[in-house]
Amino acid sequence: MTSAPLRRAGLTVLAGSALGFGINLLLTPVLSRIYSPATFGLFSTIVAVGTAAVGLSTLRLEVRAQSEPDDAVARALMSLALVVAALTSLVATWVAIGAVMLGAPRAWWLVGPVVLAGSLQLIGTAHLARRGGYRWLGAANFIQGAGTGLVQVVAGWWRASELALLLGFLLPRAVWMAPVAIRPGSRRRRSLGSTWAQFRGYGLIAGASAGVNSIAGQGLILLSSATYGSVRVGALAMAVRVLVSPLGIIGQAAAAASIGEIGRILRLGGPARSVVRHGVRDLLVVGIVPCVLAMALGPWLAPRVLGSEWKEVGVLVAWLAPGALFQFAVAPFSQLMNMTRNNRDLLRWDLIRLTLLVLSLLVPWAFGAPLWATIATYSASQIVLYAVLLHLVMMSVTGRHKLGGPSPTEEDLDEVRTQQVDRPDPDAPSLDWLDWHEGTEAQHDQAADPVATLGALWHERRTHESSRRR
Repeated sequence: MTSAPLRRAGLTVLAGSALGFGINLLLTPVLSRIYSPATFGLFSTIVAVGTAAVGLSTLRLEVRAQSEPDDAVARALMSLALVVAALTSLVATWVAIGAVMLGAPRAWWLVGPVVLAGSLQLIGTAHLARRGGYRWLGAANFIQGAGTGLVQVVAGWWRASELALLLGFLLPRAVWMAPVAIRPGSRRRRSLGSTWAQFRGYGLIAGASAGVNSIAGQGLILLSSATYGSVRVGALAMAVRVLVSPLGIIGQAAAAASIGEIGRILRLGGPARSVVRHGVRDLLVVGIVPCVLAMALGPWLAPRVLGSEWKEVGVLVAWLAPGALFQFAVAPFSQLMNMTRNNRDLLRWDLIRLTLLVLSLLVPWAFGAPLWATIATYSASQIVLYAVLLHLVMMSVTGRHKLGGPSPTEEDLDEVRTQQVDRPDPDAPSLDWLDWHEGTEAQHDQAADPVATLGALWHERRTHESSRRR
């Protein structure tokens, strides 16, 4: 896919996401007058716990599937991700039931469905991105974004409780069941057992990294709830809702087209650095406007838009904005570390992120700092962390040979040229593999470069030979 179609795909996804969460944001003043900060704080804590588990729930097998050239293996990886997600959701449900029996609020039993809904979003997005279904991806993000606020408002008029807020979170995310259930492609099947045996090491490392990353991502709400109380964390959660969450979801959606295309480039052994650089730059341009407005106008707007009960939200939004901008531009590309098999480096970064998160939140609190000062320290740490992550991502896509093992040498390419003439193995893939492989613009563009095409064919032959030996 050339740069123009790639940007059109990204804009399609971005438009759907922006419209959906635009509607969600427009409903925020209504929500703030239906629900109290304490109710919103408990809801946000439950979602934070469930979302933290989502990081581990798929072992990031759906991300690995993006860079897998064999469609049968890719589908098996997606299916494995769904199985692991279902098991994780079941475990979370049983733990939550135990907590409710010990006296926790009844709303906690929905933490298991929160895990499953978040996992379906990851797997469904991966399915659509791999197939290039960017219009469907934009539509699904629109339904999720707009549906969340609409259901929460309607359910809140009936009964303003944590259960109503959770219903609004869960119901629209059922849209991701469609791409997970409908999976066109080759009729060949790969057993889940053999796929797990092959990718177990990757899944455990990538899953651990994603789990640590999710805990760090939700640690802001979880640690603030433990230190400053549910009422104060309700204001913080509302600040996250009006700025950080929309930016994060729009960033992930907008980058989905780039990540899907980068996966195709990497499968063909091509360079992906420029695609990442342009993607980060585009997100910075998009994100800088709302972040600057939040810093300048947040403290003045919040009590007037949300109500006097939520006046602290404006100050918190202003201090969250600088770190949120860096997170918005860089975080969507972090999974390229998994796609290029640099998951150990990503795990190290996640551990550093978690450590710095705990220090930035607990140290100011221990010295008696107000919540806004703690959030300012946290925001500064985000800038440093995501600058380091961007450097790691750029290094990972530059060293793209890690994706498929060693890169082909000139001797390897000469051998492929010779085999194209002799064709000793009628079952082996040939240069016309571009005709039966998924017919995207990127592959047709690749066919115009004979060396790149031979390199892709060399990787395809290695995969073919390995599968025959198995």
